[in-house]
Amino acid sequence: MTKRRSWHLFGAPSPDRSGSSPASVSVGELSPAEFTARLDQLIAVYAAAMRPPAELLAGRRSIMAGHATHPGFLALAVTDDGTGVVVGFGYGFHGAAGQWWHDTVSRALADRRGGATSGRPERTALLSTRDADTPARRLYHGTGFTDLLTAFRFFPGAEPPYAVMGAELPLARTRPARS
Repeated sequence: MTKRRSWHLFGAPSPDRSGSSPASVSVGELSPAEFTARLDQLIAVYAAAMRPPAELLAGRRSIMAGHATHPGFLALAVTDDGTGVVVGFGYGFHGAAGQWWHDTVSRALADRRGGATSGRPERTALLSTRDADTPARRLYHGTGFTDLLTAFRFFPGAEPPYAVMGAELPLARTRPARS
């Protein structure tokens, strides 16, 4: 990890330590190779934040590995200083026409909202998350993301519905809601 910065995680006790002392964590950038090497830890954090059906986690792991190969990929991880375990993360990459997620969401937004949602590169951020009251969704709302599409299904079938959310950059700074 590069660009490490230690900080107090909002006074939250560490789940890996006994007692109620706050966790000491570091935030740092993960290279694409480091991101891929830590996918098991990242998927554990993803599962805790998103609460997806367990059978979707192998597919999510594969998707995340693929994301690390996109141009402009940047990942940040929050690690517990005592254990070195990842306790939070975020990542992104430059979205572009021809990428599956970009094209799928662009078509759906145009279908539901018309062409007015296009032509705003680099001033906005988009993401998809489960369309449920999860810790991740509450965090996104708290940083300025709003719902653009709800009850959205990337594939017909049994997957859970998703929300596509958007925000103007830079994001608002906020303390994450406790789950």
